[in-house]
Parts: sequence; C-alpha cells; structure tokens
Amino acid sequence: MKKTGDITVYAGDEVLLEPDFTAEYGSTFHAFIAYDGCSNPLMVLNNNGSKSQRKEQQIIRSTSINSLTSNDQTSTASHLQLFPNPNRGEFTVILPNRATSGTVVVNDLYGKTLYTQTLNENRFKIALNLPQDIYFLRYMNNTQVQTLKFVVQ
Repeated sequence: MKKTGDITVYAGDEVLLEPDFTAEYGSTFHAFIAYDGCSNPLMVLNNNGSKSQRKEQQIIRSTSINSLTSNDQTSTASHLQLFPNPNRGEFTVILPNRATSGTVVVNDLYGKTLYTQTLNENRFKIALNLPQDIYFLRYMNNTQVQTLKFVVQ
C-alpha cells in the first residue's frame, strides 16, 4: 500500500490480512463488517491479536499505518501460519521464527498422512487435490512441533 493510500474493505464475518501485507507510513486501512442481527456478532481483531464483539454495523477500525511496526518485526511470528483458511487445497505456509528447515505433514481427521515435505525455506506454497473436509498441518523441527487446523471447501 503506497504512502497516502487508503483501503476500505467490506466483509461478512472477518477481515484477514495475509502476513505479507505491507503498507507505507501515512496510509490508512478501514474495515467494515456487516452484521445481520441474527448470525455471528461482529468479530473485531484488535491490535494485540485478541478478538472483541460489536453488535451493530459500524466502522470497526480506522488505523493509521504510522502506528504499525516495521515489516522486519512483524515477519518473525513465533507461530506457524497458513493462509488462506479456508481454502480449496492450495495455500501458503510460513514457518515460525524465520525457520528454514523441518518437515510439514498434512493429516486428515483420522490421522492418515496425506502429504509430507522436507523444508529448506521459510515460506512455501502447497497445492493438494483434497475433498472438502477439515485437515491438520503439522510442522516439526529439532526444537518444536506446531499444528494448525485448516478447512478445504
């Protein structure tokens, strides 16, 4: 997003920014979440990553990019990331703490291994031909194991 850029997003349930989203100092981001009064209340992602609820349609947040941390700081997440989620069997994975080695495994709900890959990079794409269901992506290296649930639609 360029320096004086202004992005407005309208969504039904949530607005999710991919980890590689970048914006220059002075840009503005607006997110609007529609609430129909009977399904899920508005879920708002706060600065600290927590969620809160709103009961009416309104501008959820107007954030000046001046207050965000640099890309270098935000790209060192301590947890495994997978997006988009849900997906159609194609997704991007970013390893925690800038790790560049380890193994990822995709399992179905019954624990059957559907995919295994030894890694040599921090960020990579996976494209699998999977039926609609819930799956688990597990990342393992010498010091940690992390698992994420994802949905194929």
